[in-house]
Amino acid sequence: MSHYLSTILPDGLKRQETERQSLRFSPPIPFAPVIPTEEVTEHEHEIKVKINKKISETAAVFHGGIPESYVIYLDNCAALIRKKDLATQYKGWKAELDSASEDLELHLLERPKADSDENSDSGSENEAKNKKLKASLSKWTAKELTLTEKMNNAEKCLKRTMQEVFSLYELLLSEGLRKNWIHCVTQACCEAWTDEEGNEHEKPRGYTWDSLAVAARNWLFCVFPQNAAELQRHYMYFYVIRSSQVSIINFFTRMDQLSSYIPYLPCQKDDLTISFDRENEQSIQSMQISRHYFELLSQEI
Repeated sequence: MSHYLSTILPDGLKRQETERQSLRFSPPIPFAPVIPTEEVTEHEHEIKVKINKKISETAAVFHGGIPESYVIYLDNCAALIRKKDLATQYKGWKAELDSASEDLELHLLERPKADSDENSDSGSENEAKNKKLKASLSKWTAKELTLTEKMNNAEKCLKRTMQEVFSLYELLLSEGLRKNWIHCVTQACCEAWTDEEGNEHEKPRGYTWDSLAVAARNWLFCVFPQNAAELQRHYMYFYVIRSSQVSIINFFTRMDQLSSYIPYLPCQKDDLTISFDRENEQSIQSMQISRHYFELLSQEI
């Protein structure tokens, strides 16, 4: 991360040079963060991740650091998931599972049955009908087994895909941070939970994309407050200014980067103990930071 920031922010840039003096709170991710100078060896910091059968990529193992680095870690994991095409694989297996389940449900309704007036026919006719029914049932059973096998295979592949996703996040964490991540994952995937409307669910979420998002959000509580997203928006809207040391292009680049972090941050809407009126909720969701970039910039030119 420090290498990336060194290309867009000048050395020695101080926070007070990029913020209004009226700022009275600590922003979750400041425009000019204080980057630690500690270094780790290459072998401790990198690991090979298999993208496909032919391609592997070297990825950084996360050892902690400033709060921004936690978000960058999540963003790096998401990028590797895209490269490994795991989301596309999941969608494909999910579509196959839904299709097989629907086909099986319809197939069960089409089970062959004996005619109701069977007793009125002669013995030879009954024998022919029974033989035909037996053949139909055999064919029907074979199709039922095929659909069941297809459904079970798709379900197994879905679980394997999600296991690979969760394992990737764990793999890229240092031993010291892994314990807390595993605790957050267990809490999100294997325990009872409460939805946004306050309804309690005894059945665990399981290992899904939704539970992954919950685990990641809970994991960020070790470095961010509950209202980090709101604070970050407010900070970028009203307190960030462009230092004369930062070029216009680099200012926009950094602001765009900060904006991309906001979806990862914990927000008050995630806290079920806080009630939101609809008008306030919609106003929060409709906020668009990008339209204020030029307003912030124009104040400095």
